[in-house]
Amino acid sequence: MIRNLAASAILATCVAVGTAHADGHEGPYFGGALGASIASDFDFKASNANSQTRTLEFDTAPAFLGQIGYDFGDVRGELEIGYRHLGVESVSSGTNPAGDIGAYSIMVNGAYDFDTGSDWTPYVGLGAGALIAWGDVSYNDSNGTLQDKNVYGVAPAAQLGIGTAFAVSEDVDLTAGYGLLGALSDDGNEDNTILIHSLTAGFRFNF
Repeated sequence: MIRNLAASAILATCVAVGTAHADGHEGPYFGGALGASIASDFDFKASNANSQTRTLEFDTAPAFLGQIGYDFGDVRGELEIGYRHLGVESVSSGTNPAGDIGAYSIMVNGAYDFDTGSDWTPYVGLGAGALIAWGDVSYNDSNGTLQDKNVYGVAPAAQLGIGTAFAVSEDVDLTAGYGLLGALSDDGNEDNTILIHSLTAGFRFNF
């Protein structure tokens, strides 16, 4: 599923780069957004002798996104850098969980803007890139022994997004959107699809 989404994202990005339409915002832009993310559970191999599979659950995480791109009219192409701070909420078969994981995303996005003839411009988008995660997780196992797990990995990723922009001036838009980021992970032969849901609000400055 993630591989198919990544292929579609690359195709959408190519369309964004190669297609030009006319509207009032043609040209380069940069933007930023803040919000909240919820990550799906994540399985990993424990570091103890039994190497049992454990499942991490995460708290709601802050999300920070930045973009730089080019608006061709109805379509946009952009590079997006994202960061999400995933705090550990629980570890299966473990007590006193602690730690956090930083999730960094580097994505190439393509988006289509729907011209409504008003200051509101809804959009849909697809992206492809990579998710980089590292951090440390600790917990007490069923025997009360403190366990520590270093988490690090780089995985191919894809995302989709929907949202809207509101033009507050000729050059500045306020934005609000939902994004679903998915990445493939392999930790100790534990294959996972990591899904991160994000709700963000931000701005876009058009040159």
